[in-house]
Amino acid sequence: MIDELRFKLEEKSFNNAKLYFRTQFYKSAVVAFTNLLKDYPASRYKEESLFLSFKSAYYYALNSIETKQEERLKGAREEYIKLVDGFPKSRYLREAEGMYSSVESKLAILSKNRLP
Repeated sequence: MIDELRFKLEEKSFNNAKLYFRTQFYKSAVVAFTNLLKDYPASRYKEESLFLSFKSAYYYALNSIETKQEERLKGAREEYIKLVDGFPKSRYLREAEGMYSSVESKLAILSKNRLP
């Protein structure tokens, strides 16, 4: 019975994090997915949570003002690395790789623009 109740709490936490993502509160989504994985390290939703956390960080960075964009793109890069480290053969890998290459190209552009 305890396991069943724990799973319900885990599922509720996951659904709350997904709600932040769907409503485009990307910063809150990243925090919620991070907390979910901290509270439930062996979660059934771990792969999807890592992917959605990366996707949230990616969109958060893209929608940021230019002065904050580089820092937030680096945060998105870290989320991608967590996904690939945890699930090297993830079903989300193709989409994640496309977003990751976009992150890297935007970081390259921002670093060129920053040089005097």
